[in-house]
Amino acid sequence: MTTDVIFWLAVAVITAIIEGISASMVSIWFSAGAVAAMLVGLVTDSFLLQLCVFLAVSALSLALFRQKCIKSKKKNIATNADRVIGKTGRVTERIDNNLDTGAVNIEGMEWTARSQSADKVFEKDTLVRVEKLSGAKVIVGEAESN
Repeated sequence: MTTDVIFWLAVAVITAIIEGISASMVSIWFSAGAVAAMLVGLVTDSFLLQLCVFLAVSALSLALFRQKCIKSKKKNIATNADRVIGKTGRVTERIDNNLDTGAVNIEGMEWTARSQSADKVFEKDTLVRVEKLSGAKVIVGEAESN
């Protein structure tokens, strides 16, 4: 093995390790480029040609696959917490956004709660409807009257 081949092998391994540590699709493109350059290095001693192949394959990999990877990462993954949206709960601690207070019991589970309307306060034992989740808090509105 020539030093060029060893160099490109090292680049491929190092960038793959960086990708494995970060897992955020930052260096995998360079691993592909380094492997291609290493294969070219087995055929020719021209480091300039190897470098051009490295840059071209890295850029091409980035251009073709990065957008797909970004789209696949952005998909919302449903959690069990999502099932409380639309449910009715009972206020166990006064919900007041100005005081950063509030809790609600939904199906036996206690949740930190905030009002959907900034100025709406819900008193203890009021029935509320979960409109959405914000982190570990439920955002509530008035429950429908029957």
